[in-house]
Amino acid sequence: MPVVEASSLRSLFIVSLPRSLSTLVHHVCCTALGLRSPRWTSAGEILNAERLAVRGDGPGTRVTPLSDRFRCEQLFDFLDTAVRPLGYCYKDVVQPFVTADWLGRQSLAVLRIRRPIADVAWSMRQAGWDYPPAAADDRSQRGSPLPSLIRAARALDRVHGEVVDFDALVQGEDALRSALQALYPAIGIPPLPYIDDRFRAYRDEVLARRKDREWESIAQRVKLMEPELSV
Repeated sequence: MPVVEASSLRSLFIVSLPRSLSTLVHHVCCTALGLRSPRWTSAGEILNAERLAVRGDGPGTRVTPLSDRFRCEQLFDFLDTAVRPLGYCYKDVVQPFVTADWLGRQSLAVLRIRRPIADVAWSMRQAGWDYPPAAADDRSQRGSPLPSLIRAARALDRVHGEVVDFDALVQGEDALRSALQALYPAIGIPPLPYIDDRFRAYRDEVLARRKDREWESIAQRVKLMEPELSV
């Protein structure tokens, strides 16, 4: 295949729910493709105020619903201004509704990491993260992150791009490589050696927790909620 300068490649935008290995994937993609990441944030996460090098002291607003038109327009304008169409790699896990809507009008390469919602909810609980309930429309649901996570996952599923499932991501390196090859057919994607002993230990722990009663309870609640929630 001909040599293609990284600066001429379509910029890549990685989207996922939180706790879905997006930081690792961002690093692997930047290395494999030679894409740059903005130095004013970490791991390319440009809508997370807590990752910005220049920011205020308070945490930024997360999971903004599209019904908050004023805030959404601010974020759309920021994305229009900040995101470069060529040569860069970005990601987002905190503004799924805004990002999904905005990406639908762009020509960027999009990679979606899809992780089971029960996994995400369990992992966020262990990390002490409780911000998704703010996006729930029903006040009675605001004590649980599940409605917002379900709606967020549906929003991201509507974004056109390549999808790599979390389970495939942790089992081997071929799924991510294949997704990148589909997004960038003009170049040869090199091997992506991110699985080592430490990663295998993480994978085994993640898969083992699915036998835990708490995880099974969350998974059952997700299954019951999904048909009841509007898109």
